[in-house]
Amino acid sequence: MKDRNWQSIWQQAQMAPYQRAILCLMLLNGMDIKQIVTLPNATVDLDSGWLKTSDGLTFPLVRQSVEALTALYIHVAEPDSEHISAACREFAMLETDAHRRLSGALWITNDELRVMLETTRSTETPILPLRFTFPFSIMDRLQPYERSVVAENARNVLQAGADWLVEHSLTSQRSSLHRLFRVLRQGSLIFLVASMGVSGLNLVHNVLMGRLLSPADYSQLTFVITLQLLIGLLPSGIQTVAARFTARYQAHDEISHLRTFIKTIGRFGWLAGAITTIALVIVSPLLVGLFQLNSFAVLLPIILVIPFFIRTGADRGILQGLGAYFWLSTAYLAEGIIRLVASVLLGYALVSVGRSLEGAVWGLAQSMLMTWFIGWLAIRHFGQQADATSIEETEEKAEWIKLGWMTALVLIAQALITNSDFLLVKNFFSPEDAGLYAAVSVLAA
Repeated sequence: MKDRNWQSIWQQAQMAPYQRAILCLMLLNGMDIKQIVTLPNATVDLDSGWLKTSDGLTFPLVRQSVEALTALYIHVAEPDSEHISAACREFAMLETDAHRRLSGALWITNDELRVMLETTRSTETPILPLRFTFPFSIMDRLQPYERSVVAENARNVLQAGADWLVEHSLTSQRSSLHRLFRVLRQGSLIFLVASMGVSGLNLVHNVLMGRLLSPADYSQLTFVITLQLLIGLLPSGIQTVAARFTARYQAHDEISHLRTFIKTIGRFGWLAGAITTIALVIVSPLLVGLFQLNSFAVLLPIILVIPFFIRTGADRGILQGLGAYFWLSTAYLAEGIIRLVASVLLGYALVSVGRSLEGAVWGLAQSMLMTWFIGWLAIRHFGQQADATSIEETEEKAEWIKLGWMTALVLIAQALITNSDFLLVKNFFSPEDAGLYAAVSVLAA
């Protein structure tokens, strides 16, 4: 015990019913040794998952503690006070460290804390003493069999911390191959590879379009792609908000909040798409003249699919929040593949009539439409369509809007830094020079 190797302590305790139960109650449920010693006098209901100590505190039991106590009661009908006291003395020296670890796990798995740390860019996780950490700060107010929202949140928060501890501190490290298969099952690695693959497909697309189109036409295609990226700030911001709150509501099993959020974010996506389309139609003559485009026909394909493109942000965010990385990867890859294949095929098919630029732009529009269609199919597959009910969530909506504005400011700054140079060149230089500049900048990037 002196080396405090928690992995070995945990593994050894699994073989002894008394040690296993006491370790779970102390390390995963946050009970202190004085409370555990009085376990024979406590009120325990394993079916509902509650334990009330002799000093009047009520603990929602985590799944691991329920399993350990069940195994103990199977082993002995009535726990023996002498054996419990002996096991408690064995673990007494570890109580402070155990509670510190649980307190840290509760902070690490807390959604609100993660948002705060990401917003403030803080690299330190504040860890308070366990008694000041939710749900231990309200243990004296909880009652067995309580079904209130606070009681359910207390159980969910405590279970999340216990699961994190078991996975990251108490379980032996798996082999690299086992961890790789685990990541593949989760889909996050596949999503990362898919994102890198899309970048490669876009590079191939730009190279082929550079060979197919004249410098003047290539500068116009690059402008359309840049316009798509700038408009893409909206779906990107929507996706960030949707992913954050979908994950939170899903983790806390807040179904009413989740359905309301999906309905609200979906409507906002369509509304933002409609407003953006109308705005582009109004300013399109100015864009044609300012950026030296052939005609309005160059912008028409993109304008037609803008509502679907912006609505895609909500669907992608919901899928990301649900952890549906396979569907998300499929949507990203489909966009890259359709953009490449359709643009090349339509571009070469129309080269004889001098309409390669229009073919490339229509291929780009088809890729935007396809990624929306896959997201729509995925949402229906997961049964997450918004119902017809409407719930007033004033505080929740204020939080959605706050995160949306913060994300939008960051994305706008990033877009201006990365795309302003080409827009200036497209405005002040000839179409041919702008096309050459676009080709060099794409290859250099």
